[in-house]
Amino acid sequence: MRRYRLVILCLLLLLALVALPADRRFRLRAGRERAVEDAVEALGAPSFADRERAQRRLVSLGDDAREALAAARGSPDAEVRRRAASALRSIARAVADPEERLVPEYIRLITGALPYPGALRPGSPIDGALLVFPGPAARAAALAAGKSEHDLVLHRRAVALLVRLGRPEGAPYLAALLRRDWPLPSTLVLAAEGLAAFAGPAERGDLRFAARSREPVVRAGALRALARAGDASDVDLAREALRDDDPEVRRAALALLAAGRGGLAVEAAREALGDASPPVRVEALRILARAGSGADASLVPPLLADTAADVRAEAVRAIAALGDPAGAARAGGGDPSPAVRRAAIESARLLPPAERRDALAASEEEGDHFLAALRGKILGP
Repeated sequence: MRRYRLVILCLLLLLALVALPADRRFRLRAGRERAVEDAVEALGAPSFADRERAQRRLVSLGDDAREALAAARGSPDAEVRRRAASALRSIARAVADPEERLVPEYIRLITGALPYPGALRPGSPIDGALLVFPGPAARAAALAAGKSEHDLVLHRRAVALLVRLGRPEGAPYLAALLRRDWPLPSTLVLAAEGLAAFAGPAERGDLRFAARSREPVVRAGALRALARAGDASDVDLAREALRDDDPEVRRAALALLAAGRGGLAVEAAREALGDASPPVRVEALRILARAGSGADASLVPPLLADTAADVRAEAVRAIAALGDPAGAARAGGGDPSPAVRRAAIESARLLPPAERRDALAASEEEGDHFLAALRGKILGP
């Protein structure tokens, strides 16, 4: 459909040109020839901005500039030769892919919007324009990210746009970024998230490389990206990460093992119930709850006495998921933490209506209006 629109647009322009008087067409042609001459001459201008503008102008002129650019490749000026060759390559790509002509315009649009927070947010007018031709937009976003590397904030916005577009044209830049010693870890985490959408062997290799980064947040982000890609084939990497000093990395390693098949995740979760970090213990409980009959339910009740309320709440949910919702509701009903009591009340949903009141006897909730309303809703009239 996009190609048809481009064809129709070209036909309309051609009809408009044919309808012009002969002298008007001659003047237009002469104007384009003069524009080509001026732009070729400006390829060697002292100002970098003028040289860039001239090269973009020649690319936009397309076939009209081919002959002059071919001649410019023999210029004694090395800068002119380089830019002429680059412009010819761009014109050749545009002929092979008509949408390629949009890339320079998209680059200008993106680079102009990067300094303004929110200008590229989802639903913005610029975002809508980029989504019309997402392929060229992704190529432009990758080029804009490369050009903005001198500014960490602008570069991060360009990478965020590239990730949000989710196009394969952006994967090579994201992969190259992961293999660099980039100074802003959050940008590398974004790159890992974006690369997770492409589950090819090359992309998984780049994510594994990032999983051994010196930055813990990057290691954790890469492991989570591998988990989202459904890849748990590198068991050694996950086991290595389970011994990481950073708790978020250990938690991400559990998620990676859980993305695969077999009992490796359950085995690791059993060991992680004694981890020093509460979030890791929470993740381990979730894995055991999802394992169902494959998990040892007797391992969960001791976590009801955990010092962390989040762990106790997750233990209540795990007991309910493993087949004892009544025991979960009773065990958590008298806990001092509202989060644990809420988990206990919600566990009663799994019981027949006639059994819910007895299970929730320890959770009257007279002093907490929200939990009292939740309890009343579950018990019914």
